[in-house]
Amino acid sequence: MVKMLQVPYFCCIVFLCSILADTEGVKYKAKLSPNYTLVWETVDNEFINFAALVKTTGWVGLGLNTKPKMDGADLVISGVKNDTRPYLFAYHGIGHHLIEEETSHWDIGYGRVFEDWNATVTLVNMIRPLDSNHKDGINIEDKDMYLLWSYGLDDDVSKKHVERGVIRVNFISPSSSNNNPDNIGIL
Repeated sequence: MVKMLQVPYFCCIVFLCSILADTEGVKYKAKLSPNYTLVWETVDNEFINFAALVKTTGWVGLGLNTKPKMDGADLVISGVKNDTRPYLFAYHGIGHHLIEEETSHWDIGYGRVFEDWNATVTLVNMIRPLDSNHKDGINIEDKDMYLLWSYGLDDDVSKKHVERGVIRVNFISPSSSNNNPDNIGIL
């Protein structure tokens, strides 16, 4: 059984923002579904810091691509194990298949499972360079790209997602893109 801290969902959002509060960058938030919220910021024009808050006790998936598909995507699956240790696996998409990478330019910063009277949520913080310097990586530049997201019910990453989606977003200057949905804003 996963050890959970009982706190209201609103407190999780505040905590999510505090993870990113140590830096001076502008923070953006996207409500990707009723169950998946993503916050991000760039740090020193070198790194991007993602924090995902998802109503699940399972894995959380995030991917970047120049097209709205898994094929060619730079993907990561993260979560929190039963002993409260966060985990992260990096993948490269080939067709609809995940190929695990031997080395990764993604790092896990934080992971925790929270529970309140409305939901159990997993909070994971993932960091990576804007320039991936990786043969299968996707560079994050000041232009539109695709964010792929998904999550599972438990930590078995071989199981299929419960929900997934894709949106077009400019991570560096979200307000400069005409393609961003209304659910993306500045925190």
